[in-house]
Amino acid sequence: ASEHPCIKQYRSIGMFGCFDIHDFEGKNPKLQHEAAHTAFAKYKDAYRRNGLVGLHRYPHIHCAPPLNITQDQLIDGFGRLERSIYVLEEALGYNSVDDREAV
Repeated sequence: ASEHPCIKQYRSIGMFGCFDIHDFEGKNPKLQHEAAHTAFAKYKDAYRRNGLVGLHRYPHIHCAPPLNITQDQLIDGFGRLERSIYVLEEALGYNSVDDREAV
């Protein structure tokens, strides 16, 4: 999470985790009563293209792998999630390595 400036904070219990997302200006890109930001549609598309299935309740990203997952599968799954998060970051305005380091 520390490598992704769009992740404001995260929490986990056992294998269940959640990331809270914020935009380049540090604002919450969606409140529960608002329509999802277009960046989340791009993220969800990348998420699916990376072979992932999960709960989408923005601005939170939930992570709940099966409890019988192997270490190699877990590492692979987080790699797929990370590729999807890069798409989200770009759509939220984090356009360069310099932007990622600035936050």
